[in-house]
Amino acid sequence: MGEIADSLAGLTISVVSPDNQLAATVRRRREVTVHFRPGSYERYDARTLETQLSQLFTLVMSGYRQGYMSVMEAHDMTVMADASDVDTEAGRIVRRRRDETVALGESAQGMVRAKTRGLSEWRFKIADGALSRLSEEQFTAEIHGAFMNVMADWSRRVRRIHWEVFSPDRVPAAGR
Repeated sequence: MGEIADSLAGLTISVVSPDNQLAATVRRRREVTVHFRPGSYERYDARTLETQLSQLFTLVMSGYRQGYMSVMEAHDMTVMADASDVDTEAGRIVRRRRDETVALGESAQGMVRAKTRGLSEWRFKIADGALSRLSEEQFTAEIHGAFMNVMADWSRRVRRIHWEVFSPDRVPAAGR
């Protein structure tokens, strides 16, 4: 791997929730782990935990973006993820729509739902009774599943935006 790729592969961002009871770590934008402080899982109620998870993911994903930009700047690189980052009218449209894109995801058992806007604002919803029915390990797996499904949905939606802006005559059918 090259120097930049090595730096990005090693980029790890860890944050703690505002109440200091949860920690999240992200690598490669899609590798996320969440840990509870010992004994804290049992003390949470669903609504409080929703708020803490929402703030935690907003912090960790913003931190990852900042870390990514810092690595690129340290190597004198301009970040242009794709053609939409070129300063053209089409590029500005794609960036605006991408930043406003809302993506949704649900965990395998439906115990956790997540939503993001532009990968910068996150909201979580926990099913009633989920905390009493699931162990801490099962619940963190549900968080991870919801997160992964949000990321997949976001990627699909952004891909569709690119089609609509750059190839409007070839937009694939919905769902692709």
